[in-house]
Amino acid sequence: MAVYIVKKVWYTKFIKDTVCDIASSFINGVRMTTSKDKLRELRQCAGMTQEDVAEQLDISSQTVSKWERELSYPDIFLLADISDILSISIDEMMGKE
Repeated sequence: MAVYIVKKVWYTKFIKDTVCDIASSFINGVRMTTSKDKLRELRQCAGMTQEDVAEQLDISSQTVSKWERELSYPDIFLLADISDILSISIDEMMGKE
């Protein structure tokens, strides 16, 4: 049982690290298919939930969810704060290299 748990923990960490590596390769030059994928990947690689991002921006988690589903878009005045929270430049966040 202990071996299974160790393998499962390692596998879970491996998958998360792989997803973050893939996301960072997209961020560093290759454009992702949609901005909603980019925002979600950046947030997940930062180890944050939608609630965490929302709390730091003083907005609701439903708003972050809408951004990720492209039902709405962040206010232009929030872009600098979002880029700081996710450790990415505004240009990279907007798909420019």
